[in-house]
Amino acid sequence: MMKSNSKVLIAIYFLLSATVVMGQATEPWVVPAAKKSVKNPVAVSTSVIEKGKSLYMANCKSCHGDPGKGNGLPLVPKPTDPASDKYQAQTDGEMFYKMQNGRGAMPKFAEVIPDNDKWAIIHFVRTFSKKKNSADAGKIMPDTLPAGSSFTSTSLNGKPITLKLKFNEPDSTLIATVSTLNEDGDLLPVEGVPVGFFLKRYFGSLPVGEEIGRTDKDGRIEVAVPRNLPGDTSGLLHFIARVTDPEVYGIAMDSIGASCGKPLVIVNITEERTLWGRSRVAPLYIIITFFGALAAVWGTMGYVVSNVLKIAQKDV
Repeated sequence: MMKSNSKVLIAIYFLLSATVVMGQATEPWVVPAAKKSVKNPVAVSTSVIEKGKSLYMANCKSCHGDPGKGNGLPLVPKPTDPASDKYQAQTDGEMFYKMQNGRGAMPKFAEVIPDNDKWAIIHFVRTFSKKKNSADAGKIMPDTLPAGSSFTSTSLNGKPITLKLKFNEPDSTLIATVSTLNEDGDLLPVEGVPVGFFLKRYFGSLPVGEEIGRTDKDGRIEVAVPRNLPGDTSGLLHFIARVTDPEVYGIAMDSIGASCGKPLVIVNITEERTLWGRSRVAPLYIIITFFGALAAVWGTMGYVVSNVLKIAQKDV
């Protein structure tokens, strides 16, 4: 009898819990205005999109399903398809807030997924937006560019935006110029565009300058290149300038090579005085140790021989 009562109480508990969760989920999810206006701080790139995709597949697909296929779990309410107009109507800040805090059947990912990874998921989800210009479909800002090449796309007003980068050798500065086309096809400077300068390295890009600046009325922005930056064997450095707010101003970047760095001196350690060297010159400490030990051995042998001779002379 007691077991039956326990089962009934457990069933009632889970029923009430499910009712509370469903009630919370059916209410409008209100995101604070301050959180709603937060912009994605992670720059969009192919690697970020790919990372966001893998994170979505591992953490979100089980409930929301494949974007655009409407195959999410049949929960109440059903998780919104990320490719739907309803989902895409949210700001980046709203998406981040909901992932961060969770509600009802939506898990709380605040301590599960790092913040930058959440922003990467949002970048991936944004690739399914139907509001994108068809000319930009699938066109994501590349992480790196070969020296001397550029990349442009459509800006917010539907006109192409162009960024040109040059290096001013006399004062060692990088100068970026952002422009767009008017109705007559002439280039016009664009003021107030945030542009970042970066130095290409083997494992990513390092920012040049302390903060992201904006173009002036002539569409120009410049930054001083620090001295004694290590370059290749000829002192060549590979710089990249790009628009840091592509959602507002479009995607544009340019790159350039400049011989303003400190030439890299390659030391062939196999030809030096080292144990692993291939040269015939051994390390000095090895030579000193060897001849020291040799002198000690010969000295000991001489001492022994001299003492033997002394003993022999006494016996005679």
